[in-house]
Amino acid sequence: MISSNRRIWVWPCVFFLLALSAPSMAGVPAVARKVPGDSAYAVIMTKPADVVAKICAFLDRFKQLNADLDMAVQGEKIKAELGENILTPEGMRNFGIDPDGSIAIYGPEFQGEPVVAVGLTDAKVFKEKIFAAMEKSGKPKPGKPKRISGAEVYEPGGGSAIVLKGKWCLVVPKTQMQAKKGNPIQAFFGQGRKLATQAWFKQAMQAVDANAHGMVLLDMGRVVKTFQTDMRTQRKFFEEQAKKAKDATWHKKHAKMLAAQERVGTDLLKKVQSLAIDWKLTDKRIESNFTLVSSKSGLRTMAMIFPAKPKLPAFHAEMAKTAVMSGWAALQVNALLDLFAPVPIGPESTVKNELDRGGAQFKQMFGLDLFKDLLGNAESAAFYLLSPDMEVLKPEMSKEEQVLRLIKLAVVVKLAKPAKAKEFLDKVETIMTAQKSQIAKEQIAGTEVRSLQPTPGAVVSWALKGDALLFGIGEGTVANLLKISQAGMWSRASKASERAGGTLDFAALTEAMASAVAKNVGGDEGTEFRMAWPMVKQVLSQFAQVELAGTLDKGRLSVRSAIVFH
Repeated sequence: MISSNRRIWVWPCVFFLLALSAPSMAGVPAVARKVPGDSAYAVIMTKPADVVAKICAFLDRFKQLNADLDMAVQGEKIKAELGENILTPEGMRNFGIDPDGSIAIYGPEFQGEPVVAVGLTDAKVFKEKIFAAMEKSGKPKPGKPKRISGAEVYEPGGGSAIVLKGKWCLVVPKTQMQAKKGNPIQAFFGQGRKLATQAWFKQAMQAVDANAHGMVLLDMGRVVKTFQTDMRTQRKFFEEQAKKAKDATWHKKHAKMLAAQERVGTDLLKKVQSLAIDWKLTDKRIESNFTLVSSKSGLRTMAMIFPAKPKLPAFHAEMAKTAVMSGWAALQVNALLDLFAPVPIGPESTVKNELDRGGAQFKQMFGLDLFKDLLGNAESAAFYLLSPDMEVLKPEMSKEEQVLRLIKLAVVVKLAKPAKAKEFLDKVETIMTAQKSQIAKEQIAGTEVRSLQPTPGAVVSWALKGDALLFGIGEGTVANLLKISQAGMWSRASKASERAGGTLDFAALTEAMASAVAKNVGGDEGTEFRMAWPMVKQVLSQFAQVELAGTLDKGRLSVRSAIVFH
């Protein structure tokens, strides 16, 4: 018999793999035609065997580091526990689960336990296998089933019922079966409204990648109602307390604040018409995509926050080749702040109040408008975390200085008003000079570069070149930017819809870390990491890079990420 300790992780492993199963989005997944239409959310997956195989292949990459990640061995353990190795298509089929079917996790409310629906090949086989596994684990065999909507309903103890009918199995929390609202079994097997027919579901499906392996979809109308209900419940509590208190001032202020938070929060949420998260797996990639589709009231807001025709440094591709990490974004900070400005953050304060205070202090110090002249001056920006130069490290340097010398960050900002940026930088320099800071100046490629060394090992430098602000941490970062920017400063993003992008290069990261280990960075305090380094290096060697991309196309904002393997 499998030990209880082993059983603890076997079941989570099984359900984790099933929860990451993969749908084909060529059409509406079969389970969506059964899930009740009043569901507030749905996690939908199909073809579980396909993705389980890819997940197993990924975990197998690390079996030399941990024997528990040898999925062939784990498959045998699962077979001993369940009677079949459900990590394989044959095992799923023999267990009664449809390896090419669909699965859904859904609920009528965002709170509470969800219903799980699993597509089957043979309900009779599934029932025999699952009950045998339960009996083997020491649980009593379920008795005679109830009949609801023609389905067999078993209540084996615990908090859920197992429901079988046709080629479907439902796992239904008893709290839902006992709720006053419609019976979830009747809703699934009956002929009422279904998820696939709902407008919000259809729209969210349009935002899902056509080749996605799974998706999470939310009914934004229900999100708004849930938010309003929660806020009103909290407000009602303070209003009731105000009636009982001798001095009701504090309670009344909080009730008023909650009313404002509800009003502003509702307005913000209504700017989003639908939300979808999807993911897909291939042999060498795990991709995910987060998409917001704006409502009519959100179209202008999104366009202002993420402006069109963003500019990239003309040398971006060249810099990205030598960077451990690089990225860029077109983002109007002022528009983002304006969006959240009305949000109450206290009984008598909003985000705008705090921004106004900060702006007044900034203007008093620099004589400039924080939002128009500084934050509103940036049209787009790019950054590059460069590979460190290990040759500059010396044994006599302190650990702190060694670490600081390894940091090499370069930033390029496209300016709307270069003159305002110069005015700000000149005033910063005046203040720093008055504080006895030593600012060095030198000409590099026809541009004046200013630098400051606040502490040994740390170098901060900056320069203005036309409508570009160049900023760097680490010796030589701005100089490096200037030397490769002679062919031109700016180019457009490669696609009109692009708003952001980024890359983390694992090969460059691994090389930098290997060099740090070889140079004994950290001294005695780094001993434990150096001992673990061979294992860390083996893990890192499996990864090629992480990719990020942000797009805005006709009110559809998408943030896509990918982990790429060798």
